[in-house]
Amino acid sequence: MNKKELDYEIIKSMIYTIRGHKVMLDFDLAKLYGYETKVFNQQVKRNIDKFQKECIFKLKNDEFLVARSQNVTAQIWATNNGGRTTLPYAFTEQGIKTLSTVLRGTNVSDITSMLLEMITSVELSTTEKWLSEANKYEIVKFESGDIILDVNVSPNEDTVWLTQNEIAILYDTTISNISMHITNIFDSNELKKDSVI
Repeated sequence: MNKKELDYEIIKSMIYTIRGHKVMLDFDLAKLYGYETKVFNQQVKRNIDKFQKECIFKLKNDEFLVARSQNVTAQIWATNNGGRTTLPYAFTEQGIKTLSTVLRGTNVSDITSMLLEMITSVELSTTEKWLSEANKYEIVKFESGDIILDVNVSPNEDTVWLTQNEIAILYDTTISNISMHITNIFDSNELKKDSVI
């Protein structure tokens, strides 16, 4: 993607506040730099010694739930992640600066400059809104027999967040069995696909 194609509002929607930092996620950055997410992360891992420890971190499940509830891009990743089973990495402003020394391409420095300009210009009120959303969710420990799960709950919205793996553990079955049941629920119109993340 070249500099002219970077739209301020699109980039702004890719910026999150997590752990007190304005960050961008690996799959968004990969797209902007013209990489597949897997290849992007391989480049980062090959050069991990160039990144300061606090400049890049893997999201926790509850952090990603908050991010994807606030952003269509994250929701799309959650739905169409190409089979990816790991949570994304977050890059702080310093992490994004370091990308310019790690990635290859003719537009890398231009894209990095524009991203840094945008990440610093995101208004505090917007990031404060995202932070307040994080307070909606609680992690509740569910225990039944040998099963112990940390469950993300939003009591104000009557919402419980579980991955397919967590549902499989809860019902003592396989993920493929859970997937089959979810598909049947959608096929029978008991639930609309766009009503879940």
